[in-house]
Amino acid sequence: PQPMGAISGSGSCDGRVVHSLLNIVLFASALVLFLGKTPEVEGFCVNPATLPKVSTSRGRVNRLLRTSPPHGFQRVDMSSEPLSPEPLVLSKETLNGFRVLALNRPKAMNAADKEMTSSMLSFLQNFESDASSKAFMITSSSARALCSGGDVKTIAAAVKADPCSQYPAKALANEYRLIHRIASSRIPSVAIMDGVTMGFGIGISGFAKYRVVTERTIVAMPENAIALIPDIAFSYLMRSKPSLATFLALTGARLGGKFSPTSDLLFAGIGTHYVPSDKLPALQKALESLSFGEDSEGALDTLLASFATEPDEPSALSKLMPVLERCCGKEQATPEAVRAAMAQEAKGGGDAAKALGEAIKGFDAGCPFTLATTLHHQRNVFDGGDRVHGIALDTLDGVLRME
Repeated sequence: PQPMGAISGSGSCDGRVVHSLLNIVLFASALVLFLGKTPEVEGFCVNPATLPKVSTSRGRVNRLLRTSPPHGFQRVDMSSEPLSPEPLVLSKETLNGFRVLALNRPKAMNAADKEMTSSMLSFLQNFESDASSKAFMITSSSARALCSGGDVKTIAAAVKADPCSQYPAKALANEYRLIHRIASSRIPSVAIMDGVTMGFGIGISGFAKYRVVTERTIVAMPENAIALIPDIAFSYLMRSKPSLATFLALTGARLGGKFSPTSDLLFAGIGTHYVPSDKLPALQKALESLSFGEDSEGALDTLLASFATEPDEPSALSKLMPVLERCCGKEQATPEAVRAAMAQEAKGGGDAAKALGEAIKGFDAGCPFTLATTLHHQRNVFDGGDRVHGIALDTLDGVLRME
């Protein structure tokens, strides 16, 4: 590289002016980076971790300008994973009009970031605009998880880097739009809820027309433990069982897997069909060759019924519901009252005592402010509206707007 003085060529007055101006520009650029500013440009940003330590010395600035990639720019990816050559969402279209979306971020258990939800929205829009589309399926490329939730780590990193960042609002808006599109799609949907399905994972599966659970399915809404509220219109999804919804939201209790019988997922209405995991490949193959005819839902009803079976164990939740009605019903006006009621019921011993003991631990791990916010929001949804803000909460659209 040439020394900075060589830029001017002859060392003339014009050359000295150019040299001075370049020094000013380089000094200003270095100062901005030194002060920790992170300019954003259409989905790209400076990642300070890719830049060398900056000083105002000319040699340091020259090394900065030679940094690869140019100027330290890279696609925004605030997760701990390196950028992957694999797409975050895989899609497949078959001749019978069946469409498949497979989440493909296995190392992060398919935690959904803005890029992933944008891809899903784009795919669904294309499916719906194609007259030959008969049905679509949401699944995962990994057996570990359908989706462990929204990528909260990326959102937190964005806010930490810039308190005024628009990334969180855009990421959450994408999630809510995707949930609404799945719920309102003219094309019937099948969600394969195999493995961990939590938070936003429930959002993209719980509003599908058909919801297949397996012996590996684990469902939970653990947001209060990290000072968020259980959003994704969970309260609207569970509005037919409000006491159960409150119990799950305030305690983060897990259902399915090793935590409770799979039949609990069917009792709660979260799943519609139980299919053992070893039958899932055959189910997908059958869906991809199914003759839908003029009645897609009728064809799906028949096919899914032929694969579905009854779980081995009866539902434990069904026996616990009278206790949950007493602990989490309307008469318990505050989170503290819910906890006190659970503690009182736990004194009675038996299976209920064990379940409530674990639930109280989950409750105590929650943020008091978001626990209160969660209960307030749920009661408004169950009542059908938020009178303070004048928003009707008797529709999915209204609940998502409120959240």
